[in-house]
Amino acid sequence: MQETATVAAPEVGAQENEAVQAAQKNTLGKHVVVVGQRGWIMKGYLVENEGEELKLEKVHNVRSWNNGRGLGGITYEEYKNEYKLDKMGNIEFPPNGYIFTMDLEW
Repeated sequence: MQETATVAAPEVGAQENEAVQAAQKNTLGKHVVVVGQRGWIMKGYLVENEGEELKLEKVHNVRSWNNGRGLGGITYEEYKNEYKLDKMGNIEFPPNGYIFTMDLEW
């Protein structure tokens, strides 16, 4: 008689959750730009990334630029002085309160 062993595979959701948690650990402390709802653009250091909520410290509002490089130019250290930044302190983005993030090289 042939025996059959059954191995329970983790659910896809559990695998995705582990991947998200690993990615969150790797991003903590990174210098990032967050594009928020209604056009708010902030740069700061990521201190917490719980689920879809983001918490930043040492935040600056990216108020304006007129250099023809667009928002992506701020990611390069050589262009950072071409952007007007307003100091804000610490900030939290609730779930659905931001659209995307970009890592800064500086």
